[in-house]
Amino acid sequence: MRRDFKCDLIIQARTLLCAAMCILWLGVPATAQRPTIITFDVPGAGMGAYQGTNALGINSAGATAGVWTDANNLTHGFVRAADGTYTTINVPQAGTAAGQGTWPQSINTTGTVVGFYFDANNVTHGFVRTVDGAISTFRCTGASTAPAGGGACMSINDAGAASGYCTDTKKVFYGFERAPGGKITSYYDPGAGAGANQGTLGYGINKGRTSAGFYIDTSNVYHGLVRTADGSMTTFDVTGAGTGASQGTVGSAINNGGTTAGNYVDGDNLSRGFSRNSSGVVTTFDIPGATGTIPAAINTRGTITGFYTDASDNYHGFVRASGGAITTFDVRGAVSTWPFAINAAGQIAGFYIDANNVWHGFLRTP
Repeated sequence: MRRDFKCDLIIQARTLLCAAMCILWLGVPATAQRPTIITFDVPGAGMGAYQGTNALGINSAGATAGVWTDANNLTHGFVRAADGTYTTINVPQAGTAAGQGTWPQSINTTGTVVGFYFDANNVTHGFVRTVDGAISTFRCTGASTAPAGGGACMSINDAGAASGYCTDTKKVFYGFERAPGGKITSYYDPGAGAGANQGTLGYGINKGRTSAGFYIDTSNVYHGLVRTADGSMTTFDVTGAGTGASQGTVGSAINNGGTTAGNYVDGDNLSRGFSRNSSGVVTTFDIPGATGTIPAAINTRGTITGFYTDASDNYHGFVRASGGAITTFDVRGAVSTWPFAINAAGQIAGFYIDANNVWHGFLRTP
């Protein structure tokens, strides 16, 4: 998004000014529209601690995708249409024990969903589910078949190209792109380490098939990575990023204009946000008063959403407009709030946890 498998928006000022002028010209009082947040629980989701609903992706129509955990701690996928109807997703090959199941991560304009599933041996595999319900599963060549090994599909563009990462038998990561027809191309940055929990990870992918991600070097330092459709890779380090183990730069999302969003960890182990445009210009930012800032997604307007931590280690949502204005928010009744995805209209999908440690999905509309 960086994160483990578990858990691991703002109309431009000129538009607002024009709207206000038009309203005044018409002689009608101007009233600012406030964002609305609706919360939801997938039918059948468990209501015990660390059970419930997690929204992780959203498309241009406002359909959300994610996971729900039942009372037996088995995870299932879901799609929630804009009208509030639900479709459950269970990959047939997924395991049925606690902690196993199906994990959608992203949904595109056509309603195609990608993600991963845990099989009965706790090995992960990628999957693609089209809007008609057809499911295709896949694994990278050389991917580990040991528990906690395998691969994960993290995002999909509107043409059906997907991005993710796999682990080999030595627990080394390598990124992949899956073409709409199913061909998988793996890649590995030359600077990446070849030890366990090192290597290259792919995350976001845009309409031009440019992917964002990062690699982990031999010293366990993180470095940002952008890979274009022709396979060329550009690496970068945000100024101020730390050079110690588990520090550095993590790219996690990319928009259709080629702007990457992510976080970097400085020498004091504080996480900070950044965006990097297609020309390589980096802008860094922090949420005022936060003890850590983690961008999760960026839309075509350059609006970034994500979450930040406070002094009590609780999480809160934020929206950062392309011009730099930051709005923070919490879902009512939440102990912590995690926004995870944003569409072109600025709708945000995510989840929150309540005082009973139950997960719930939410949809925020600007």
